[in-house]
Amino acid sequence: MITTPSHRAFGGASAAVTVAVLSLGTLLSRASSDYGPAVWKSACSGHWYSSGSGHKFHVIHDMEGYYASTISMIQNCNSSVSVHYCVNGKQDTSTDYAAGAITQMVLEANYAWHARCWNTHSTGTEHEGFVSNPAWFTEAEYQASAGITKHIATKFGYAKDRNHIVGHNAGGSSAWRTWASANLGIDPTCNTHSDPGAYWDWSHYMALVNGGGLKGPSMFYDLGGGAMNIYRWVSSGSSFSTITQTGIASGYSLTNVANHMVAADVNGDGKTDNVVAYQYPDGTMRLHVFLNGSSYQGPAGWFQSGQFNMAAVGGRMIGGDFNGDGKDDVAMVYDNGGGLSIYRFLSTGSAFTYDSVVVATSGYDLTNVGENIACADVNGDGKDDLILAYQYSDGTMRLHVFLNGNSYQGPTGWYQSGAFAMSNVAGRMAGGDFNGDGKGDVAMVYDNGGGVNVYRFLSDGNSFAAETTVVATSGYDLANVGSRVASGDVNGDGKADLVAAYQYADGTFRYHVFLNGNSYQGATGWYQSGAFSLNNVAGRMTMGTWQ
Repeated sequence: MITTPSHRAFGGASAAVTVAVLSLGTLLSRASSDYGPAVWKSACSGHWYSSGSGHKFHVIHDMEGYYASTISMIQNCNSSVSVHYCVNGKQDTSTDYAAGAITQMVLEANYAWHARCWNTHSTGTEHEGFVSNPAWFTEAEYQASAGITKHIATKFGYAKDRNHIVGHNAGGSSAWRTWASANLGIDPTCNTHSDPGAYWDWSHYMALVNGGGLKGPSMFYDLGGGAMNIYRWVSSGSSFSTITQTGIASGYSLTNVANHMVAADVNGDGKTDNVVAYQYPDGTMRLHVFLNGSSYQGPAGWFQSGQFNMAAVGGRMIGGDFNGDGKDDVAMVYDNGGGLSIYRFLSTGSAFTYDSVVVATSGYDLTNVGENIACADVNGDGKDDLILAYQYSDGTMRLHVFLNGNSYQGPTGWYQSGAFAMSNVAGRMAGGDFNGDGKGDVAMVYDNGGGVNVYRFLSDGNSFAAETTVVATSGYDLANVGSRVASGDVNGDGKADLVAAYQYADGTFRYHVFLNGNSYQGATGWYQSGAFSLNNVAGRMTMGTWQ
C-alpha cells in the first residue's frame, strides 16, 4: 500500500483503493524511457523528490485495490502519493489491462512518495492485489515485477537479496530492522503496514529476480532406433544434480532434430521449456515443445510449417523473448541462397505464430557465420536480440546485431576484431548478462591450440567491448567439448555463467563451469557422470530452470 511522503502528516494505514476507474482512453501513455516493458503515465507533476540519499533498496507493495484505479489515484493531484512502478495482477474484464502490464509513474532518478521516511532511500513497485486474497498474485504479475526489481537492483548496484528487496511490512522483522539501521541509514520502524502479506511467494519471487531461478543443464540423448532419453540437472549454487530421467521409448528420431534444440519459457510460467525443430520426410517442419524441459506436448507440435528445409538453418536456431510479452519465442536464421531470412516463431502461450524478414537476398554468406549465433538483450529494452559472428575474408570478425531478433543494424556491426579465426570458436558462443549491468553480452570459448581462451564482448547498449581470459595454454582439448557450451546463472548472483560438457577418455563426462563467463572453476567440475557418450547428445544441450 502506498503511504504519504515523509514530510507530510500521516493519518494511519492507507485504505483500500476505491477510486473510480477512469476510462482507459483517458490514461494517455507512451513508452518508458527507463524500462522497456513499461508504459509511462506520470504521477501528478511534482509528486516526488528530485534528490535524496541514494537508491539503496526496493520496496514491494500491494495496492489493496486494482491496477487502473491505482494509476488514476496517483495521477490525481488531490492525492499525496506516488510510486515508481505499478503492475497488473490479472485481467478482470475484457476491457481491463493484460495480466503483467506495467506502468511507470515516477522516473527512477527521482524519489517517489510511497513509503514515508524510506522514500528518499528507495524505489517501489505497487502490485494489484490484496493481503487477504492471493488471487491477483498471478505468475504474470510475479514475472513482470521481478523484471523491474532485477533491472533496478542492477542499475543502482545493490545485492538482489532480502535485505535490499523488502516488503512494505519489513519493519516488522527484528532482524531486518537491525540490519537496515546499520546499513541503510533509515528508521526501519516508520512503516507499520502488512503488505504484501503472507500470500506473497517470496521464495519464487526472489528466484525470478535472480535470473529466473538457478539454471541447470539439459540434454537430449539418442538411444538409437527412435528412442531417446531426456536428462536434466538442477543447481545447488555450487554443483549440479540430476532430476529423474524421462524420455520417449520409440518413434522419435533425433536424427530429424540434429542440433535444433533451444531453451525457452514458452508459456511464461517461470520454468524453462525445451523446443526442438523436427524435420519430417515430406519436407515440412514442426516445433515440438517439452514443457519444463521434459513433458512432451505431442507430435502435432505448437507449429507446423509448409515446405521448410532445416538444413538451411544449420545450427542457427535460438530462443528468447523477442517481443517483450513475457513468453519466450524461437528464431531461426535461414540461408535463402546467398542471403538470409529471419523467421520468428512468437509464442501465444500454447502455440507459435510466425513472421519473417528477408534481410538480404544476396551478399550475406551464412557459411561465414556457421553456428556462431547468440541471443541476449543487448540494449536493455526488455526484448531479446540476435547476435551473429561473421568471419570476413581478411581474417577479421564482426558481431552483427539484429534487434528484437529481426531488425538488422548493418554490416558495420557492434564490434570489429583484428585477426580472429571463428573456426576456433566452432559454435561455442553464447549470450547472457555476464557482468550484471542489465545489458546482454556475448561470450566465446576459443581454441588457442590445445588450451582455451574465453572472450567476453560486453555491451554498453550500442556496441561491444572485448576482454580476454586465458583459461589454459595446454591440456584443455575443446574437441572433447564440441559445441556443447551454454549459458545461465548457475549460482544466483544475477550474472550469466558458461557451462561446458567435457568428454573424458574413460567414457565419463564432467560439467565445467566458468562463473560470469570467464572464471574457471576447475577440472573437477560441478558434476561427474558415469559412462555417458556425449556423441549421442551432439549439440542438444540447453540451460534452464526446470522446476
